[in-house]
Amino acid sequence: MAESPKPLCYSACSQSDRMCSNCSCFVMIRARREELEEFLDGVELEKEGPSREQSNVIKLTPREEGVESEEETDSEEDTEYEVYSEEDEETEWNRERRKRIQKEREEDHDPSSLSIRYSRRCGICLFDNPRVRAVFTDCGHSSCIHCANQLVDEDDQNPEIVECPFCREFTSFVRLFESVEEFPPSSPLPLVLFPSTHLTPLEICRRLFRYVTNFLHTVNPLAILWRR
Repeated sequence: MAESPKPLCYSACSQSDRMCSNCSCFVMIRARREELEEFLDGVELEKEGPSREQSNVIKLTPREEGVESEEETDSEEDTEYEVYSEEDEETEWNRERRKRIQKEREEDHDPSSLSIRYSRRCGICLFDNPRVRAVFTDCGHSSCIHCANQLVDEDDQNPEIVECPFCREFTSFVRLFESVEEFPPSSPLPLVLFPSTHLTPLEICRRLFRYVTNFLHTVNPLAILWRR
């Protein structure tokens, strides 16, 4: 900021400014006038400075607002994309869940699947309602306790491990503790299965030989042997 000029002093010259243009007083006055003009110009520049800077800011504001708006738009799009991704995953999970539930309902309404799932019939001796059943722990197949005990080889070094007659997996079996009072009385084993060769497929045939089209096989109480 320019310094304010010192006050003019006319005591050095008694003549007017116009009359003493060649004297030293006039030179001094002219110099002081120039200082005053420079001072006033500096004051005007200081007053115009903020307005010029403000005008520059105003000119740059739309650009800055445009950049900020683009950044906000990008952040909003990213947020919406994340929300949509979560919603898509949840929708896909619900869709798969509905399909699974619908499939289970259809299986529950299918008499054949119900008879296989909830039947107490032994898959080895075909006894309808055995009093005590056993389940093979590794594969989940079940049979009556008598057939499971018959699978144990007395000469085997590890009698706890047996071969499942349904899936041929080496496993152990445990006794199922359940009540049979709520089930109907057991029916005698049909003589046609003791042992015999039949042409009509039975339920056990569909369970164990689902890929075999010829049902000319022999059914024994303790083992199932088939031959084409």
